[in-house]
Amino acid sequence: MLLFRPVCSLCKEWKKEILNHHTHRNGEVNWGNCRPWLWPSNSWEFAKAYMPRGKADISGPDKCDASALLNLFNFCDHFSSIDQTKVREVIKCRNELMHSSDMKVSSSWLKTFENHVQSLLKEFQHVPEAEGACTRIKKLLSSDWAVHIPGEDQLDGLEGEMSQSQIREIEAELIKERLHEISLAMEIQGMMSNEDVNKIQIVRNFLKDNHDLQRTLEAEIQNLEVLVQLYRQKQPTKETQKVNYEQAKDEGCPLQKKEAHTMKNLTIP
Repeated sequence: MLLFRPVCSLCKEWKKEILNHHTHRNGEVNWGNCRPWLWPSNSWEFAKAYMPRGKADISGPDKCDASALLNLFNFCDHFSSIDQTKVREVIKCRNELMHSSDMKVSSSWLKTFENHVQSLLKEFQHVPEAEGACTRIKKLLSSDWAVHIPGEDQLDGLEGEMSQSQIREIEAELIKERLHEISLAMEIQGMMSNEDVNKIQIVRNFLKDNHDLQRTLEAEIQNLEVLVQLYRQKQPTKETQKVNYEQAKDEGCPLQKKEAHTMKNLTIP
């Protein structure tokens, strides 16, 4: 947990209040998301304490991704009236989608996902916008997501429900979130793990033949590549690691130390 040491009595009380409403008192609180001086006047600023890292510049709920709001529902007891089982089911689906090794899901999985999302949205029937969201999500998830090659394929299912531009927009948002997660994980770890390398390669393979997405996500891709180069420079090669290991092993060996001392004192006649 990132430590937060209030500099005034007011901030100290706000911190205490935020922790009092956390459903996992010993869990992680991302104080770096918040601007404490805005807590008295902007409720969104203390809501971000319950969200994942990297939300400091998110100015409102309409600007954040689903994971941020789901974490808020899960970790803030202000939302305890919501069935938390429904929240966790959607979180589980969201994680499965974002961490899919081949970035694919089955039709049955998509149907299960739709059921969980619709079930959670029923908890917000008192919110006027919830009904419209239900309709849009149902339309989105019931659309035909098959790749259509003009002149070769015939579309099955609900043709015309979604345009190609809408599908590309959704794909771009999902990939953008995936890239952001990978970058954030690397920054937090301070290194690039083998898992990160595999995730990056999967995204590269997915984008390889999709030039529209490459153009849309150019800034995100470039930022990630800069991070990759940075952490590659920090990581020693296997050969360097081997040499360093051998040197360390030799330096720690009494026999080698004795031999080195003898060679140092050896004079050539």
